[in-house]
Amino acid sequence: MKELPDDVIGEGSLHLLEVGNRLGMNWRKLDKFVDPKLCKPRYCNCMLGCPRGAKWTSKVFLEEALGHGATIVDSTKVEQVVIRNNTAVGVRAWKRGEGEIIFEAEKVILAAGGIGTLVILKNSGLCEAGYGFFCDPLVFTVGFHPRLKPGFELPMTVGTFDFWDNEGCFLSPVVDPWMSFGIEILKAKPSRIYNWARYARAMGIMTKAKDTLEGTIFADERFSKSLTAQDMRRLDKGIAISRKMLIEAGCHPDSIWVTKPRGAHPGGTCRIGKIVNSDLETEVKNLYVCDASVIPDSVAAPVVITLVALGKRLADKLEPTP
Repeated sequence: MKELPDDVIGEGSLHLLEVGNRLGMNWRKLDKFVDPKLCKPRYCNCMLGCPRGAKWTSKVFLEEALGHGATIVDSTKVEQVVIRNNTAVGVRAWKRGEGEIIFEAEKVILAAGGIGTLVILKNSGLCEAGYGFFCDPLVFTVGFHPRLKPGFELPMTVGTFDFWDNEGCFLSPVVDPWMSFGIEILKAKPSRIYNWARYARAMGIMTKAKDTLEGTIFADERFSKSLTAQDMRRLDKGIAISRKMLIEAGCHPDSIWVTKPRGAHPGGTCRIGKIVNSDLETEVKNLYVCDASVIPDSVAAPVVITLVALGKRLADKLEPTP
């Protein structure tokens, strides 16, 4: 995990870094889980996965687990934790082609994500979970540069946390993948669909905001979540800064538009201190949760390194004493 070399970052992001610092902000290169030797600059598809293996994925840990004797059961959906005498003894699942199947275990660790884990817990009788969650809402402010072609660059290689503490938002260059880019234009500015053809020259800055813990996730996986006035103020703050930066960077003011808000990584549904304790164990003995659902508040930043750290910590705790 480290900063990337300039030729991998790309001239568009480097230009925005220079512009941000020129305007008095503290923009810097960001550490990335990317192997620059495997990355092919200007043809990045990071947001949809990397066919060259340059982008780190948790398959690294999965392959290590297989080497230690772990078994993977695919095409199977866990629906409920089996609980006896307030102790988790396994999970009940539905396996395609076989129907219901029960896996017995001395310890159960749920890691189905901010929504999936919550649904399993609700189906298991832990009804307190699921009230109030975050989704780190974000928008992209997009312009078109007359000379640079940042459209296919790696996302989020530079950025600023200047506004993270006081304003509750994080800024970093990102443009949607080519296909999604057209869809976002249709959702936000249908009259500008012709800009899809200018994708290569698209220069975008993402505003990711800390949202309040509002909303509900239901046992059937539906959810209800509205952005509060404070959430919108934080997004608007980032949009204003991004627009100023894009104009300073050389984008024509009339070319700039803003995507509709969307959520990034839902979490906080099984928060530490509410549903799990500091060891990530629920009120049910031997039932643990280890994913974004345990994070107690919105982070407005990528959660991967936090989740890796939590997983390693829990693994150390559960490892049998020699």
